[in-house]
Amino acid sequence: IGFALVMHHESVYTEDPDLQREFIRINHPSQEGDLNHAFRLADEATDEPSELLHLLSGYGRWLVIECDRWLDQHNPHRLSALPA
Repeated sequence: IGFALVMHHESVYTEDPDLQREFIRINHPSQEGDLNHAFRLADEATDEPSELLHLLSGYGRWLVIECDRWLDQHNPHRLSALPA
């Protein structure tokens, strides 16, 4: 989701997670710690539910806010299909 927020601005598409992380980091440097944590958990599962809950309460909440901001700018009426 984080990459979807920046790929339009950066005019780039990639499925490479390392490149996605780099583009997110460039555009949102304040989120670098949580971003790295999220990508680490994507590669290495945790047995600690509290670790995931902590990430969701911080980075997850930030993502929701940023998604709403992006939608306010690019799709304020929340259309399910945008014209081409």
